[in-house]
Amino acid sequence: MTLRFKLVSMLAACCMFLTINSAATAQMTVNYGVQPATRPIYIARALGLLDPIEKKHNIKVVFRSFAYGAPENHAIAAGELQMARPAWGRRRSYWGSG
Repeated sequence: MTLRFKLVSMLAACCMFLTINSAATAQMTVNYGVQPATRPIYIARALGLLDPIEKKHNIKVVFRSFAYGAPENHAIAAGELQMARPAWGRRRSYWGSG
């Protein structure tokens, strides 16, 4: 799957969930947590890929910036974010490292 498809499908899934659980007439704000290295969602916004999703589901996606993961995790736990994307840091596997 392409990164573009993953981003759009992830946001659409969140929107469908919010649409089912909200009033149809009121515009909802989707708080999307981002970190400095979270480039794909900014690219999607710049390409206009979020606009049709926002119109279709009557939402507004608002980026909430976090310097690193811990404050973002606290915001998720507190219910302040509906979505979040981790930074694109180096991936590590701890399986079999001993």
